[in-house]
Order: sequence, then C-alpha cells, then structure tokens
Amino acid sequence: MSDIIGNGKMGMCCAQLLVTGNSNSIPETFTKMNKLNFPNLIFTPEFNGLITFDENTGIFILQHEGMLLTSATLNLHAQQASSEIRLIPEFNDGTGWISGAGKKVVITAITPSQIEWTGMKKLNKGSQIRFWFSAISGNIIFETETLDPTGLNCIVPAAIFYLQWHREFEPLT
Repeated sequence: MSDIIGNGKMGMCCAQLLVTGNSNSIPETFTKMNKLNFPNLIFTPEFNGLITFDENTGIFILQHEGMLLTSATLNLHAQQASSEIRLIPEFNDGTGWISGAGKKVVITAITPSQIEWTGMKKLNKGSQIRFWFSAISGNIIFETETLDPTGLNCIVPAAIFYLQWHREFEPLT
C-alpha cells in the first residue's frame, strides 16, 4: 500500500525524437548529434509541448520544470571487426554545460547493434540537453533497418530519444 504525499497532483508528459536514415561515419572526436554533423539523418519530433528540438544545433529545450527521464536507443553498425561507441549527454540550466553520466560499448561488424542509455535529472524550465557521440577504433554508422520486407513498413530507426517529464508533488500545506 502506498500513500500519496502532498495534494496528490502529479503531471506527466511524454515525447520522442525519431531519427531515421543512414549516417556518415561517426567521427573519433566527440561530435554533436545534429543535421550539420549528420546530414543524411532525418529528425522527426513528436513533442506535445514538452520540449523543443533544434536539428541544426542538436539542442533539446525543456518547456517545464520537473524531473526528466531521458532514454536513447541507438541502432549502430560497425564497419570493421570491433569498434567502440561513446555517448555523453550534456545539460545546461543557464550556468553552462555540464556532462551527465555517459556510456561506452564495444560493438562488432557481424550485425547492427542496439545500444541503450537512460538518465534522469531534475531540470528547470528552459534547461537544455544535447548528446555527443564518438566512435573509437573503427567506423560506426547510425543505421535504419526494415524489419519486414513484405510491406508492413516497420523499421528500426537509426536512433530514438524518449523523454518523460514528471512534475513533482506539491508540498503539504
């Protein structure tokens, strides 16, 4: 059994950024995910007023204060036997960019690999988020795959970013 603390009012909203297409190779130096760096990718936002995304800068801007649960699913293909992908999220609450907990994974060229990253952070309205990627020891691309060639049009996107915002409970009065 659980009790509700406060007045019981809690808001929640979800959004996603779908990224499709096949990219050029991810550089060995950290590079922002945006249209300038990955011109072959198509960015399709579904945000419902939760967040905005500028595909030219690769920056998400939060439209509400609260806890933001963010996850990224990346569909990657290594072009040689073994390569390492690295991801670093950055957050800016108006005082400058601060790195969040990153992830690094070694993938092989046998089949495309899906990499998952999840993070949660309390953010103020207007806070910004961006993602940096690098591919160490080999060429890695973002790749969109078709699951069923019989016409169902189901794909595995190159990347998808899920954003789930929660407003905190109001204090007891």
